[in-house]
Amino acid sequence: MSLIPRRFRPFTALLLLVLPAALAGLGAGLPSAASASVISVVPNRPVFSPNADGQLDDVTVVWVVSPAAESILVRIWPEPRDSAFQAPVRVFTFGPTAVSGSVIWDGRDGLGALLPDSLYRIQARVLAADGDTVGAALAVTVRLDTTAPPEPTFDDGFDGSRVVVDDLTLTGSAPQAEFVYLFADGMPVDTVRIATTDPAFEFERTLVTGVNSFALQSIDRGANRSVLGPPILVTYANAADLAFLRVVPFEHSPNGDGVADTLRLTTSLDAPTTRLRVEIRATVPPLTGAFADTSTLYALHDGPADAGEHVYTWDGRDSSGTVVADGNWFGYARADSIDGVGNPIPGRPIHTRFVVDTTPPSTPVLDAGIATLTTHNTITLSGNATGADTVHVERGGGVVARPTGPRFSTTVNLLLGSNAFTFRGVDRAGNRSAPSAPFVVVYEEPVGFFAPERFRAGDRIELNLGKTARAVRLDIFDLTGRRVRTLQQNQLGRNYEFPWNVQDDTGRTVGDGPYVIKAQIAYEDGSNQTASGAVVVAK
Repeated sequence: MSLIPRRFRPFTALLLLVLPAALAGLGAGLPSAASASVISVVPNRPVFSPNADGQLDDVTVVWVVSPAAESILVRIWPEPRDSAFQAPVRVFTFGPTAVSGSVIWDGRDGLGALLPDSLYRIQARVLAADGDTVGAALAVTVRLDTTAPPEPTFDDGFDGSRVVVDDLTLTGSAPQAEFVYLFADGMPVDTVRIATTDPAFEFERTLVTGVNSFALQSIDRGANRSVLGPPILVTYANAADLAFLRVVPFEHSPNGDGVADTLRLTTSLDAPTTRLRVEIRATVPPLTGAFADTSTLYALHDGPADAGEHVYTWDGRDSSGTVVADGNWFGYARADSIDGVGNPIPGRPIHTRFVVDTTPPSTPVLDAGIATLTTHNTITLSGNATGADTVHVERGGGVVARPTGPRFSTTVNLLLGSNAFTFRGVDRAGNRSAPSAPFVVVYEEPVGFFAPERFRAGDRIELNLGKTARAVRLDIFDLTGRRVRTLQQNQLGRNYEFPWNVQDDTGRTVGDGPYVIKAQIAYEDGSNQTASGAVVVAK
């Protein structure tokens, strides 16, 4: 961060430019006055205000001489001068001097009297030992200004005004000012710079509820301050605004089935209102222009309301108690306000659309060709449910899957034995179709074949079943499809063992290699099942 004040920086920069040239002559010693000349005169500010307020009370002028001189004469005249022979109002003599020096002037003459506001010319010149001035003289002009700028003013219409929005743009004029300060309730809160060609200003303020007090003060380039102007008063009455209007559920089915029979309208006020209207309508009024407000179907609320959230319920009936027709309907809300003096202000209406739907979807229909007997523990059920958004797949009175519709497909787990499924279409309003006829799928546990990896004479083929069988027959085939041996047992059981001496039905030993086993199973419950397995003979 620079330690040089902003107003001094141009002056300091110029000084740094001219100092090196002047210092270059120091090595040769102090020359005669006749060869020295002032090469630069720079003030630290163009305007100063010696009014003893501690701000810009004086001006500092720095000069540079090349080469160094024995002494410097600084004289100050009003600008413009009356004549070439007019005596200066203040004279300073400095010497002997080096390549640079400075003088601080407080705006007073040689007798200590404060000079009048005006432009003043400050001149620096080399002074010889005999009192004569030599070399070129350089001068700079500064303004002495102790006059406060005029009082800034607000534009007409702000004082005593009453508003219902909390954002306010304050405008006005501040002639002869460099800055204008805004005071709120006696405290400075903002400042803006004033253009030299246009005295207009603008402040953006957020109001507090009730009376807001604003005042202005100008500051000119000499740091002179105007008087603090009289305050203006702006009253802010917070209008009751509706933040939102929400309807849940969007699709409503007041059909008495206990699902989505009632909807909720929720809205929120940022301030109390003298009248909040919440209604169900068949149409909504246009945003502009005249409208004959005859579309109210049912009024949920019409009266005062506090700030905060408000929730209302509707059962889908009009004011006569009749369930309304299916179709688009609208929730409507408006909150009236009063201004700062109690005059009514119509609120801004808001609305939201929702749907009344009491028509159930069609009963789902399964695709053809779905197996009704399987040894897999899952099955994929697919079909169509016209008008449904979801299909409830039910088994034993409970829902086991909820695929989306109207075209649906879902995979469900099977229980061992018989599985009876029914299907019901459901739409977004909660309407349900009649249930479908039961679709029965029988899940039989797969037959388990077990045999040694290298089957030899006397080894056994084991067969494990998921339920009790009364007879099992095994047919053994070679890879050409020729049946070589039949083994059979006719007793109740779930686990069967079939010894095989690797001979065919004629008593001849079969060759090495794989053989296919086909089982035919007759269960105790009257059902039948076929299954396949394999063994590899390796004598």
